Amino acid sequence: QLKPAIEERGGHFSRNMSQKVDYLVVGHEGNPCWAFAKMGRKIQQALDLRKQGSRLAIIKDEEFVDSIGWYETR
Repeated sequence: QLKPAIEERGGHFSRNMSQKVDYLVVGHEGNPCWAFAKMGRKIQQALDLRKQGSRLAIIKDEEFVDSIGWYETR
């Protein structure tokens, strides 16, 4: 649902992790596995990229929505 909001603001949406990714937006519902200290694959990839020097930010979807005022336009 946030893809159009990202693209309207000049961003590029990707489902794949790479050095080109600036932000990983994580859903607020999370993953049931997190309760057992297992992270989702994309979060782990993001953490690995950060260890390699990427400045990738991991943010909650709620924070992203608030930062762009998405609710105000809906």
